Amino acid sequence: MGRDRFDRRRFVSRLHRATGDPRVVASMVAVMLAAQAVAVAVMLSPGARTTAVEIDDTTTNVAQPTSTRSSPPTAPGQAAAAPPAEEPAAVEPPVEPAPVAEAAAEPAVETGLVAIDPGATASGSSAPPRSSRPAQPPPASDAGRSRFAARFAPHEQAVQDPRDPATTRWAVLIGINDYEGRTRDNVGSRQDAEDLHAHLRALGWRDDHIVLLTDRVATRENIEQAIAWLARKTDGSSVAVFHFSGHTKQWRGRDVDGDGEVPDEALWPADNRHIVDSELVARLAHVSAGRLWIDIGACEAAGYADPGMRRAGRVLTFSSAEPEKSYEDPSVGNSVWGYFLIEGGMRGRGGDANGDGDVTVQEAFAYAAPRSANRTVRGSHGSQHPQMLDDAGTFSLRIPAPPPPPQEPPRAEDDDNNRGACLLICTGPRGQAVFAPAVMRSTKDTIASASSSAS
Repeated sequence: MGRDRFDRRRFVSRLHRATGDPRVVASMVAVMLAAQAVAVAVMLSPGARTTAVEIDDTTTNVAQPTSTRSSPPTAPGQAAAAPPAEEPAAVEPPVEPAPVAEAAAEPAVETGLVAIDPGATASGSSAPPRSSRPAQPPPASDAGRSRFAARFAPHEQAVQDPRDPATTRWAVLIGINDYEGRTRDNVGSRQDAEDLHAHLRALGWRDDHIVLLTDRVATRENIEQAIAWLARKTDGSSVAVFHFSGHTKQWRGRDVDGDGEVPDEALWPADNRHIVDSELVARLAHVSAGRLWIDIGACEAAGYADPGMRRAGRVLTFSSAEPEKSYEDPSVGNSVWGYFLIEGGMRGRGGDANGDGDVTVQEAFAYAAPRSANRTVRGSHGSQHPQMLDDAGTFSLRIPAPPPPPQEPPRAEDDDNNRGACLLICTGPRGQAVFAPAVMRSTKDTIASASSSAS
């Protein structure tokens, strides 16, 4: 141990004998001590911590098979991201995306970047099965509905008319950059929601059929009321969209909602009052739209693929697999997922694979998923791999042309081919009845025939 330690006095003595000049020795020793002090300071410094797009602060377990491949694991029914494809230069963001600072209203959770065994908890014991029945959400308050109705009065008055396909389209779009309190803000979440709103409007969706909640307006109460509004307005003939882009929260090792799921995750509204995943599932269960697209742009986004979320007629898209972070790109002002899905795939028509002019959700996903993975390959927490659960088949956002009005039966024309026969009963000179058959074209002909017979 003694021979391994640095003997400062012996070093100075040897240095003095070698140089013969005490001033040189003093200068060199001072430099050496300063270098040591800097090294110690660097070692003890906490350093700047780079965090992933904390569009989400949670991690969840979608059943994923173990794989030694570098590609992300996929759950049954999930569409895995295709190999990265070359993209048009016009769609490629100009710089490498920066990860979003993680939300700091609560202590950050430890997030593994490796798929967690879906059959085990953090301690390795068997996890209880998740309930296949969504929990009943807390009832929305009447006061909350009144406040929502006052803010969104035209939307409350909007109606659905089967004769007008545009009125059968409904959407709730949420994007949060600006959070209350100490929660760190995002860069591109609001823009994702606004871009999707602009796209739907360009397709002919009615403005009073789209509730757009951004920044401080996207409180827990308003999100609850918006989903309740969507449930009231839709039926089996409706096509609906629910989109969320923002932070999410995860609790490791805790079943906060009693649904048997560990860990638990929640949407993170602007007022920091979380909406737990089982509650989100239960609220969306009341939306009876025949076709519903649910898109979550957040970290560990596929963790929201809980039992009850999947139904016939629904397609679910997630910005990342369950154990992964999601990123946003300040250079374009969007999340990476939102940029490629909405801006590149839908609005830019990059996803129109068959060239029919109608970019379906499935086509946009196929366009955006490999590009998102490729764009984030050098991310501080590894690449993100968007996921899709498709129980809807082709999901088009385009509004079909209204059905043609019913045709009226053909009207008889007043011509020689449409003449009627009648029997005229008239009075003769002596008062006897005279029966005179006649063919007439009109009432005037009938009167003329009657006058002639009478005379």
